[in-house]
Amino acid sequence: MRFPALAPSLLVAVAIAATPGAAAEIEPDMRVVIRTYDSAALPAADLESAVATAATILGASGLGTVWHACDAAFVRDRAHPCAAPLRVNEIAVRIVRLTTDADYRGELSLGYSLVNTATRSGTLATIYIDRVAWLSDAAGVERRLVLGRALAHEVGHLLLGTNAHSESGLMRAVWSCDALKRNAGHDWLFSKHDARAMRQAVRLRAVPQLARLGIGD
Repeated sequence: MRFPALAPSLLVAVAIAATPGAAAEIEPDMRVVIRTYDSAALPAADLESAVATAATILGASGLGTVWHACDAAFVRDRAHPCAAPLRVNEIAVRIVRLTTDADYRGELSLGYSLVNTATRSGTLATIYIDRVAWLSDAAGVERRLVLGRALAHEVGHLLLGTNAHSESGLMRAVWSCDALKRNAGHDWLFSKHDARAMRQAVRLRAVPQLARLGIGD
């Protein structure tokens, strides 16, 4: 997603768009495992809050999520979930710092996802925390909230298997300060079309797993 260059605002919005009451019922096969790699060294509380926001947004689309924080611990512990290769139902999101110029005004994307458009699949996304911080400060919105929405957005790209954007909802290309301040619920949830496509993608990812387990023969 991108955002336009706008002047900073003092308005603060702290409510997240999706609430637990808005979440759809999660089907048994609608589970995605998401690994986070935080090389930006965020405060634990900030990352946990961002993950909670992303999980709630994805849950509202009928997707259940399991999150693993992959730090240095998994290197020393082979039993750690992060030590194993990614499975077909697993994706990874890394959070990195990339210093921006002093005159930066929000011309660049908050992150990007590596997707195979031929197979419509992806496993790795990157989020630039410095750009998240700039947009959050410009709009007067909590950084952890914007980070959580960015996490959900990039997970959406990986599951949808495309870098294309939607005209409305969380997967739209441009996030403006005005939209962040307005905090309209539909702006920060997946559209019905995108939610349906993601559920279908998760089902397709589950097929090889079920085959290996001998389920469905």
